[in-house]
Amino acid sequence: MTNPREKFNPDKKPLEELSILVSEDGIQKKIPALSSHFAGDRPMVSFFVPPAMNENGSFPIGAKGEWFHKMEIFTANLQWLLALPHHRFWSQIVYGKKTWDSIISFLQEAYPFFAIHNLPDDSEIKQRYNEISHLVFCVICRATTQIESEDAWIGKAKFSDLLYNNTIISLPILFDICVVFGNHNKDEVNHIISNIFSLQPLYKDDLDNSVQHLKNVLSSIEERFSMSVVKIDVTLNSNKKMSISELYDITFYVLDIAATLFSFIDAYPEGAMILHLHRFEVSLAQFYEKVFPTVIKFMQELFGEKTAPYESLLFTVNQARIYFIKLFYLVIESSLNVIIENRTTFPEELLKYNTESFLNVVKESLASKIFIVDYEKMYPLEQDLSILSQVSLDANKAECDSVIELLRANSVCASKTPPEIVDRMHESSPSLEENKSETVITNGVNLSDIEKDSLITEVKDILPHLGEGFIMKCLEHYNFKSSDVINGVLEDSLPPSLQELDHSLPIIPPEPGTSGKPDVIAHRVNVFDNDEFDVMSRDYVDTSRIHKGKRKEAKDALEILDDKSFREELRTKFSELGIVETLDDVYEDEYDDTYDDIIDPIEQEGEDERKFVTPRVLQQLERYTKGNQQEEESGGDEEPEPVSGNSRDRKFIPFVENPEDVRRRREAKYHRGGFNQQRNVVGQAKGQGQDADVLKNRHKKNVHKSSQGNHNRKRGAQFKRSQGFIPS
Repeated sequence: MTNPREKFNPDKKPLEELSILVSEDGIQKKIPALSSHFAGDRPMVSFFVPPAMNENGSFPIGAKGEWFHKMEIFTANLQWLLALPHHRFWSQIVYGKKTWDSIISFLQEAYPFFAIHNLPDDSEIKQRYNEISHLVFCVICRATTQIESEDAWIGKAKFSDLLYNNTIISLPILFDICVVFGNHNKDEVNHIISNIFSLQPLYKDDLDNSVQHLKNVLSSIEERFSMSVVKIDVTLNSNKKMSISELYDITFYVLDIAATLFSFIDAYPEGAMILHLHRFEVSLAQFYEKVFPTVIKFMQELFGEKTAPYESLLFTVNQARIYFIKLFYLVIESSLNVIIENRTTFPEELLKYNTESFLNVVKESLASKIFIVDYEKMYPLEQDLSILSQVSLDANKAECDSVIELLRANSVCASKTPPEIVDRMHESSPSLEENKSETVITNGVNLSDIEKDSLITEVKDILPHLGEGFIMKCLEHYNFKSSDVINGVLEDSLPPSLQELDHSLPIIPPEPGTSGKPDVIAHRVNVFDNDEFDVMSRDYVDTSRIHKGKRKEAKDALEILDDKSFREELRTKFSELGIVETLDDVYEDEYDDTYDDIIDPIEQEGEDERKFVTPRVLQQLERYTKGNQQEEESGGDEEPEPVSGNSRDRKFIPFVENPEDVRRRREAKYHRGGFNQQRNVVGQAKGQGQDADVLKNRHKKNVHKSSQGNHNRKRGAQFKRSQGFIPS
């Protein structure tokens, strides 16, 4: 109970610095405001769910009364807790026995928003439950409020320490708050979550560490459902009731995981980036691809179609699928928003890393075809990729376009998949079909196209020479009756409009925008789009620039020498420039005309008239010619006057000597020993004496032996090694 002698907080100090003067047994003393002294011993009870009704719509005897009795105590405790002063409230939360445990018991046992329909259909129970839910939410709001008033507040450091170290708020508690109260109190829950994460950054570390645990949980469920249908039948025969109960539990557990994570990320969008850094989207897509088709098969084997248990469990499965898709959207959309909002502030390397991370997640998720088909029906992924291609760097645009092509190819392949699994995956209960935005349950197979293809195949099996386009025209004329088309072709009774057509006509795809179907050609993305050879965007293509086969670009030496085509190219240029006839018209840049005006014109004229001087090589021939002319003029009676003092000058010396004379002279010199010919160094036998030539040759060989033969090998080897001729 509140002590009337307790003093208020006139100095407006924070709770951790506040002391209150109290009187005990006539003695006054100061006690810290946050202490066990102000924690009461009020007994606390835990919350438990209301009793379930029997098949006749009534409760078991005494069950409803017992629940109401305990819930009255629980309600009174909540009202008492909310009425406490600020310091007593926090002292009770921190030091009170089982006070906060009773609050957590409601979060653990309460109906989440996706299972609120399981609350018994009783007005009194619903009223009491809603009252308790409101009081618990008020307690949580007060426990997560740092400042209640000017004189009732806690310091930021102390407040974050109280919440985290005393486990008043933990990550699982935040999950439960979101999934229990987030649907009807979205703004308040968003404020609570953002306030807690801003006050205590350690919660972000806890979330980062818990992502791997979540992935392990999904993997364990995948392993549980990885068994084949045959193994399931064996399990069912051994213990059928246990298998049904286990199936219900696991299915609801999957729904709880998906809805809880979706509610949390919806209330705290910054957590989506933490999941994205762990590539949590890929785990969601793989889980969706592996588990849900197996669950549908299990349900088919267990209950059969169109039964009450099957419809009830299918409703839970469809809810889980919806929240898986929504969670995937929140996580991957947050990464895209980060790229778009920070494209001008982020460094180029960081922007490129975020873009590649987004594209890698999308590419890995494309392997889960069933998931992508369902996701595309709620959130068009191609639109996000187009936006990313517009805002990304040039280096990432080509990769964006390739991912768009993969997405379109995946959509085309999905439309051709057999309908067994797809039909089961896209069945839904009537409640889900009412809200189109809350379901992805539609058939992905276009039966009309399949029927047309089968009819064309029937006609083509009998008449293989006909084109598929011509057969389609005939089927349209005969109301898609293949037998009438075959009879008309065999009996040559086709109408004139069909007879005039080419019988080998292929199927011509419709023009872009003329049909409701997605046109792959109109939305294609290729590096060669709209170039000069793109027949999809232009009607005329220059065929002269198209070369079929391997083009011979290089020419050999003979072809290059024989090619005189340059003459034709230079012929017009010569006619335009003209031919240079005189050297006077050529201007010489190196000519120095500085002193041309100073030179005497008479002297310049004398230089121009200077006599020609015969070269020395030709002077001998000139002297020889003059000597012969003098002999002819004298008639041989008088000796001609010698041109020079040497009589050898009269001999004719040609400009180029006769090669035969040169060879004859060199051969004679060789015989005389003028060249380095082989000399005799052996001589006579020992004891017979040696000639002087032999001794002379031996001396010469000994003196000059270093310049020839096999001597000086070391120096020669070093020279070759320095030149790279031999390896070192």
